[in-house]
Amino acid sequence: MDTATAQMMRMADKGYSCGQILICMALEAKGRHNQDLVRAAGGLIGGCGTGICTCGVLIGGGCLLSLFAGKGSDEEEWHPSFPQMIQDLTSWFQNTFGKKYGGIDCNTIRNARDPEADARQRCRKIAVDTYFKTREILKANGFNLDSKR
Repeated sequence: MDTATAQMMRMADKGYSCGQILICMALEAKGRHNQDLVRAAGGLIGGCGTGICTCGVLIGGGCLLSLFAGKGSDEEEWHPSFPQMIQDLTSWFQNTFGKKYGGIDCNTIRNARDPEADARQRCRKIAVDTYFKTREILKANGFNLDSKR
């Protein structure tokens, strides 16, 4: 198990939700800490708490992309590739997990029959895979997650 995966598993064991874990990983890559942002990302848990909404990992992945490529002040502009980056993540998620589990909402994913893993293991794997996919998308668009900027 690589360092990032082990770190994500430790955060899950400490009770952080899937979306929060992705945000924590992104903040760490930027050399930052923001408890308010992490707390806010908790609202993504379980498809916004009901289970019927889009998986918090996918939404958290979109937030992770935006943390690097989004507009955060009047002086900033959206990265020109941001819409395509979000589309790439969403298409990948749908093709990878939506097809496998029959949808991308939390209830569908958690309740899917999966001989490989129980719901908790499944969600953890989805979070890890999505984190690495967001890194891949960012790198392809010129972002270096290993720099502390």
